Amino acid sequence: MLNSYKKENMPIDVIFEKFYLTHSKEHKKPISAATEEHLFRNWILPILAGRPLKNVSAFDCDKIQKRMRTAGKSERTIEYTLAVLRQIFTFCRRNKLFSGESPLGEVTRRKFDNRKQRFLSHDEASLLLNHLKTKNRQLYLMAMVSLHAGLRAGEIFSLTWGDLDIENGLLLLRDTKNKETRYGFMTQTLKGELSELVPGKPSELIFKDRFGKKIKSISATWDRVVDKLGLNEGIADRRLKFTFHGLRHTFASNLVASGIDLFRVQQLLGHKTPKMTLRYAHMSPEGLRDAVNQMEASIFNEPKAAKVIPLTRKVA
Repeated sequence: MLNSYKKENMPIDVIFEKFYLTHSKEHKKPISAATEEHLFRNWILPILAGRPLKNVSAFDCDKIQKRMRTAGKSERTIEYTLAVLRQIFTFCRRNKLFSGESPLGEVTRRKFDNRKQRFLSHDEASLLLNHLKTKNRQLYLMAMVSLHAGLRAGEIFSLTWGDLDIENGLLLLRDTKNKETRYGFMTQTLKGELSELVPGKPSELIFKDRFGKKIKSISATWDRVVDKLGLNEGIADRRLKFTFHGLRHTFASNLVASGIDLFRVQQLLGHKTPKMTLRYAHMSPEGLRDAVNQMEASIFNEPKAAKVIPLTRKVA
């Protein structure tokens, strides 16, 4: 058992290697643990190597941010890196390896909008799907599920045959990103595509990797097809680059452009609060204009009541 002095003076790199990394690999998804390790070794360690946590200051954290911005890293990556450092402090405090306060509360972070904003036109979507269909049938079907039902990639990877109700056009989505279960609703086109598949056992995954296991990431075929079609040509802003997640955005944008109210869009997307759904409000300018016109007709142009002229009896 380490004594108090040794705990407080243990360098952050030792803490990470001997304690935190093991914890991360045991309790987080493999890709999350790998990302944390990458960020620590490449951005945190060069600044804080050999430093006990008690000697880490807000100035040190600012140095990490500055170094990453100089290297051209995105604000989202910088935020993620600081989050890893914050979790190390929390882990150490919880496990009595550190008893002080985290300096992260004093660090000024830039506000930024990292949300993806790109969606496809009907012609672009058709072109993309046609190319995917000839290159990778499974990837094509997963793209159809996202475009026609609005599912996230992770939700598609987790679908089993027991979650699929072709007759009623339903997809049961269990343990989603928001830790809630909801239903996805298929279009007739999607129902037609999925009904052609040979069903497996209820617990069997619908989409699998080449080893028959759960898929962890979208196939590289996706990037090749997107590049071939030039969907990201000349686009430097990463928020505007089209990714697989853009199919879900296209689904939502199509709903709003069709006149579907934002509350129902929120339910279909599985957003916990309306805040995320509000990004699609601009897709329905006509609907908003109609609302203003309806209000004007109802309130400002309301016919005025006719003036009542009292009648008096004519005296003979």
